[in-house]
Parts: sequence; C-alpha cells; structure tokens
Amino acid sequence: MTPKLLHKFTKAYSRRQQDLDQLNFLLGQYISIGNNDPKKYPKEPFLTEKKKQTPKDMSDSQMQEEAKRIAIMFGGEIK
Repeated sequence: MTPKLLHKFTKAYSRRQQDLDQLNFLLGQYISIGNNDPKKYPKEPFLTEKKKQTPKDMSDSQMQEEAKRIAIMFGGEIK
C-alpha cells in the first residue's frame, strides 16, 4: 500500500466517522425530546426537506429564481 493510497483511506475513514457522529447527535436529540417533552417530538425527521413546488406549479419568475439559486450553489455565474 502506497502512502498516497493510505492517505485516501484515512480521509475516507475520518469522513465516515464524522457522518456517524452527526447521526448519533441527531439520535441524542430525538431521545432527549422524547423523554423530556414528548408533546414536542417532531412529526418528521429533522433532515427531511420540505416538499417543494413542482415545476408545473412554478411561475416564470419563480423558475428563474430557482435557476439562480442552483447556479450559485454549484459555483456558476449569473449574467
């Protein structure tokens, strides 16, 4: 195993551990809310995205705004 390959494996392992840590943190939040105040327990998971409008429901200006947002998100330029 070369040092470069070993470095890739350690980076991937570190990233996986960070992801697991974030999931464990969320699990702790769910447990604490469920134990301390069950009435405030979320109906949907925290990370669930809200249902967005479908393109059929969007006006032209809304479509343009969405296209700008996506372009910015991916580092594109807006002209």
